[in-house]
Amino acid sequence: MATIFISHSQHDVAVVTAITKGMEEAGYHTWYSERDLQSGASRTIQISEAIAQCEATVLVVSSRSVTSHQVTKEAVDASEKGKPLLPVLLDITPAQLQELQLGWWHAVSGTAIVGIGAGGIEDATVQIVELLKRHGLHPEMKTMASPILKAVASTPDKPLPKSLADKILASRPSMEGERKQVTVLFADVTGFTSMAEKLDPEDTHNLISQALTFITEEVHRYEGTIAQFLGDGVMALFGAPIAHEDAPQRALHASMGIRKHLSEYARSLRPQGIEFNMRIGLNTGLVVVGRIGDDLTMEHTAMGDTVNLASRMQRSAQPGTIRVSENTYRLTEGYFDFKPLGPLRLKGRSSPVKAYQLGGFGRAKTRFGVSVVRGLTPFVGRKKELDHLLDCFELVKKGQGQVVGIVGEAGVGKSRLFRQMVEMLPREDYLYMEGECLHYGETVAYLPILGILRSYFGIEESDVAPVAKRYLRDRIARLDQKLESVLPPLCELLSLEVEDPQYTSLPPQQKREKTFEAIRSLLLRESRNRPLIIAIEDLQWIDKTSEEFLGQLMGRLPVAPIMLVLLYRPQYSNPWTSKTCYTQIRVDEMSPETSAEMVHAILRDGTAAPELRQLILSRGAGNPLFIEEFTRALLEKGYIRRSNGQYVLAVKPDEIQVPETVQGIIGARIDNLKGTLSAPDDYGHVGRTGRGSQRAPGVGAHLREEPLPGDGIHFQARPDTRRRLQQPSGSE
Repeated sequence: MATIFISHSQHDVAVVTAITKGMEEAGYHTWYSERDLQSGASRTIQISEAIAQCEATVLVVSSRSVTSHQVTKEAVDASEKGKPLLPVLLDITPAQLQELQLGWWHAVSGTAIVGIGAGGIEDATVQIVELLKRHGLHPEMKTMASPILKAVASTPDKPLPKSLADKILASRPSMEGERKQVTVLFADVTGFTSMAEKLDPEDTHNLISQALTFITEEVHRYEGTIAQFLGDGVMALFGAPIAHEDAPQRALHASMGIRKHLSEYARSLRPQGIEFNMRIGLNTGLVVVGRIGDDLTMEHTAMGDTVNLASRMQRSAQPGTIRVSENTYRLTEGYFDFKPLGPLRLKGRSSPVKAYQLGGFGRAKTRFGVSVVRGLTPFVGRKKELDHLLDCFELVKKGQGQVVGIVGEAGVGKSRLFRQMVEMLPREDYLYMEGECLHYGETVAYLPILGILRSYFGIEESDVAPVAKRYLRDRIARLDQKLESVLPPLCELLSLEVEDPQYTSLPPQQKREKTFEAIRSLLLRESRNRPLIIAIEDLQWIDKTSEEFLGQLMGRLPVAPIMLVLLYRPQYSNPWTSKTCYTQIRVDEMSPETSAEMVHAILRDGTAAPELRQLILSRGAGNPLFIEEFTRALLEKGYIRRSNGQYVLAVKPDEIQVPETVQGIIGARIDNLKGTLSAPDDYGHVGRTGRGSQRAPGVGAHLREEPLPGDGIHFQARPDTRRRLQQPSGSE
């Protein structure tokens, strides 16, 4: 059994007693001086020998222990002996600890730090145990006497996909020490102990390993990382070390994939008399990324109760269900369906916590789709761009097909502009179809084309195969009986049974040609009835097969009444700009006047006071998404109030936080900028309004690690750098 040395001040012995009790219940031996020193022998020698014989040292850090010569001596001794040091903070913050620059600080700088917060000593002990496991120090480590521990001693050998590993390693220096908004996922097997007691240890190991493999594959599929294997479960992070603007959605997609795989796995085990179930819990919050090893293991420090609440969500979930916190719910509402569970009383929490049970997919697939469900802000500005789109459609009505690229950064209003144009047209003048590319869907062939076909045939994700096939046959029969030849390739593309043996026997390349021909024939034939408007969102993430199909389709567009609208970000290298039917509309940030008009439209029943208006405009920087989310956050969180028909600030500007809804976009953008900047000075600074400013992490001073009430984060590049950043760059 692993033995852990507990270093502390004598003033903190009550806390140490509680921590050691929890660790010993978890299966560890502990050593601390008040209990284990033997009389008649040298105190110094006993402590030195204990440190040498123990596998790690838990360092209880308080305002009193930092001035203790004995604690410093023990920490330095453990560090020199190569023992892992795990700091546990009582009444001191990481930033304060760093400022003290104690003699042992170098040994823990960049490592995970445990803080005793709202969850109390019990939650802190859970974190200590998890960190010990990360260091390879498991309960019963030496003897492995327990059959359960033997069963879970090893973890699946599933390395990170090379593409994800390369991204992390390339940006590792600038990621370490950064603060990230992440979604934490916990998953574990329910009833594992009783199940393991009935099975042979080897059978239990194989059973759990297969389940963990399923989980790992789904986490990696959405570019999440496994932070820890926890014996019969895992802890995974989405949004760190690499920031993703859609990290919460990725985490829920992974959760649903895990639930689907493990549900099928459980069915396969029932004939053996094995009842297998997992439960999943998620929460979104802040962590500080610590040291990233060459093996891509990542240490992190949770801020507040980010990790603890995710763990509590998982522990309180019913078997086979997925439970999310209010933070995660707010960021994914619309993309998914949820069942409110009401305020829950959770262990270690002083007040009830809102929780939600994840059902299935929601109506929206994109951020703009969520805005439509919620209700769009009135359209302002963009008259020139709107007129350009309407002119293009007039050409389409005359039989001159058009390809329109709408280009702009995230949140500048590409989709809103296009939607406004469509809503201005008489509904009988066109047939509308749309498809979306997803950030994690670049390896899924035909992904946006599948969206277009499903919208055309009226096929929902939930439709069973016979129903979907009937929709397909009926729509084609109504369109043109001569198109029956398109059925086999379209059925295969939509994952429906193909009844044509001649088609199924074709080699892959010929199938691909038949599929291209079938989609093209369908669209061209339908356009003879009325003009088509086909939109593809987020083209920067398009898969290669769909990109090649679009290139072929464009060859037929000049003589077909089809308007193909492609919405994408500047980093996408468009291969079709030289085509005569192609035109491009650039959507940039709004002017201050238009931005002010938008703020007025959002507030509706009042105007913004000059100070408030200036604050919103400066924070929004002309980006409609940022302006809208920031203004809504001011309203929802009570940062502003209405007085005499005018909205005024109710708090100081430096107390206003960046809305969670845009933190992911900002984080992903900053991660991307690091790869485009050539010198440290290019980074400008990442700071907090009203709290001074700090160099970007990895370039200058470390970010402060304690949560601040006024996180008005802003990113400011040097003017010459800002101009370069407006040019196309690498992936976001």
